[in-house]
Amino acid sequence: MRSRSVAGYLALILAVAPGVALADPPAPTAAAKPAPPLPKPADPAKPPPLPAPSAAPKAAPKAKAAPAKKKKKKDAKDAKVTGPVATYPGFRMLDGGASRVFVTLSQKVAVTEHKAEGKLTYRISGVQVPTRTNRLALLTTFFATPVSKVTLVEQDGDVDLVIDVKDSTGAKHRVVETDKGAELQVDFPKVATANDENAVKASDDAAAPAATGRPTSAKSIESKTDTAY
Repeated sequence: MRSRSVAGYLALILAVAPGVALADPPAPTAAAKPAPPLPKPADPAKPPPLPAPSAAPKAAPKAKAAPAKKKKKKDAKDAKVTGPVATYPGFRMLDGGASRVFVTLSQKVAVTEHKAEGKLTYRISGVQVPTRTNRLALLTTFFATPVSKVTLVEQDGDVDLVIDVKDSTGAKHRVVETDKGAELQVDFPKVATANDENAVKASDDAAAPAATGRPTSAKSIESKTDTAY
């Protein structure tokens, strides 16, 4: 009984074995490629390599811009001048302590004087002051003069020479002809100072006669005394 079971088992193996032998053997698997080696760590003592310089692209040529037109600045000097011209007001000290305010003119013109408290105005007819800086005020307070400020002011085709003064007493003006045309001159007398007053006082004291006392005459009186013995 046992021998039959073994014989049947062997017969079954032989029946299956030819089919197993005829089957294609499995295809061999491809060997896995080894991993690439890791990069070596950079040496901290050595600087990193610089990248290779690359050629810069050539810039396209710029189109030439049209030249800009220069704007002409309107200056007072470029203004059209017609008729006589007055320059800047000037000031000078004269010998003896007197002072003078003057204005140079391109030609001789008529001048009229107007007096007010603390101010003298001289109207110069038919002239103009084309340069703006010549119309700026001229300060003279640091001089020994009754004049404190001088200004040229345009007035409807004329020009006023305005002089601010502390005292207008003794002021005299005139227009004189010069090589350049003419000059308006306004002269002021010397201003009395504290030194001048002290000098006058000392002079008066020196000129005064010496004071004399009332003359007296002494009379000698002889007295006789009778002495009784």
